[in-house]
Amino acid sequence: MDGAQVGILDGSDRRSLRVVYDEAWIASHRSTPLSVSMPLAARVHSGRVVSAYLWGLLPDNDRVLERWARTFQCSANDVFGLLIGVGADVAGAARYLSPGMSGEEALEGSIEVLSEADVGALVRELGRDATAWHALQPGRWSLAGAQAKIALAYDDATQTWGLPSGAQPTTHIIKPAIAGMDYHDLNEHLCLRAAAALGLRVAETQVRRFDAERALVVARYDRVRHGARIVRVHQEDCCQALAVQPERKYEADGGPGIDDIARLLREVAVPSAQPDVEALLRGVAFNWLILGTDAHAKNYSLLLSGSQVRLAPLYDIASAAPYGEHPRKLRLAQKIGGEYRPAAIAGRHWDRLAAAVQVDPERLRGEIIDMADRLPDALASAVGDSDLDEADLTAARRLVDDIVGWSATCRTAMHH
Repeated sequence: MDGAQVGILDGSDRRSLRVVYDEAWIASHRSTPLSVSMPLAARVHSGRVVSAYLWGLLPDNDRVLERWARTFQCSANDVFGLLIGVGADVAGAARYLSPGMSGEEALEGSIEVLSEADVGALVRELGRDATAWHALQPGRWSLAGAQAKIALAYDDATQTWGLPSGAQPTTHIIKPAIAGMDYHDLNEHLCLRAAAALGLRVAETQVRRFDAERALVVARYDRVRHGARIVRVHQEDCCQALAVQPERKYEADGGPGIDDIARLLREVAVPSAQPDVEALLRGVAFNWLILGTDAHAKNYSLLLSGSQVRLAPLYDIASAAPYGEHPRKLRLAQKIGGEYRPAAIAGRHWDRLAAAVQVDPERLRGEIIDMADRLPDALASAVGDSDLDEADLTAARRLVDDIVGWSATCRTAMHH
């Protein structure tokens, strides 16, 4: 992390990978664990905990992993071999480098400037081949999740995009619309901007065109500018924190529920857990109000810095409302008060969830109703503040109408 050696990832036995923290890192005033599931109090961690954490750094997409395996000449089931290829820039502050690289060598790097046409070509290639996460690149970064995306560096001073190498970090994630889900990039942007207008902490986004190719641009919250430097900030998603493999990210597949994440926050959040538990529930409520059906445990994360652990800003929030499926047929990624079906959820389900996570039920009800009341204006503000052409504006207005119609149903249900 930032040039200091945290420890060794030992892959000599691929069946049981080990993380061995350096004694000097443990003793350091800035020591941060890789994961709350691998605390510094124990120098050696192995098995299930290490495996779940490492797989959480890689795409949740078998086709991408198979392509990378061919590139890096390893098995698609070999998380160690895959990280050798892409571990130089992953989510969080840690970098996975080959043995023998000193701190000085690890801090070297440069950025190859890209034109708008170059970025457009990357986005276009992803549209043609969703496994081409490293088109025009040698493959030196990794992003979790299933959706096709690329990571680039943006220079505010020159307003240029670039391909970083060495220790230079990526700063932004670029995501074209999901195939078969028109305007999903615009959908995610408007939902996140509306959430911000309602007071939720979210990732910063914009919708941009690169050489006529539209895409969502997300500023990485795990990258912070300190003077002329971009510094990596450590983070992990809640599957990693709970030592759960990515394929079990949905509660129905045995993954974490909202109460599990709330319990985790109460165990690890420093300096205070209650604000983070309440923020988590507001995020869950917002997803229900917009019909966000993909809010699984990998879409909630923790920020780690020394002994401090906090809930990270929300990200990957989008509505299922525009895509034709009747709400009665949909299922949420996590249960609310024992219920997966968004159309069946009512105030009593929120009361149950509030009681389970030690939050005042009446206060939570009031906050959800208030969010529902303010959501139409928040969405309208998000549309008005976005630089959209006429086609995008028409799509945005349809999206807003769909979400507002659904959220009105939710507001009514809160009284039952």
